[in-house]
Amino acid sequence: MVLSGDLSMEFEARSLDEIRLQKFFNKHNLYPVTDKKIILKFTIPDFYFPEHKLCVYLDGTPHERKKVLERDEEITRLLEEQGYKVIRYQYTPPLTAEQMNEILEIVKRVLEE
Repeated sequence: MVLSGDLSMEFEARSLDEIRLQKFFNKHNLYPVTDKKIILKFTIPDFYFPEHKLCVYLDGTPHERKKVLERDEEITRLLEEQGYKVIRYQYTPPLTAEQMNEILEIVKRVLEE
């Protein structure tokens, strides 16, 4: 698959953001699984904490499109009906240090519930 220039750059930025956030989580003693397929409308959270059934999605600008947003809302609803907790963090790549700290605090708060 060939992505247009803007989408390709965003995909690369998101991939780098996911790597940076994974390292950031690890630094704070959080070890989510990545690329975990959940068989439910086929979704792969960016980060998954299996012991807490917590799915974390980093939703970049493609998730602002109506059809993608509707699909995301449906997946969130279906996951929550199955007992999963879902965090969707909307942002424009690349992630800033402030955003990474915000995501960390949100994740920690949900994990403590």
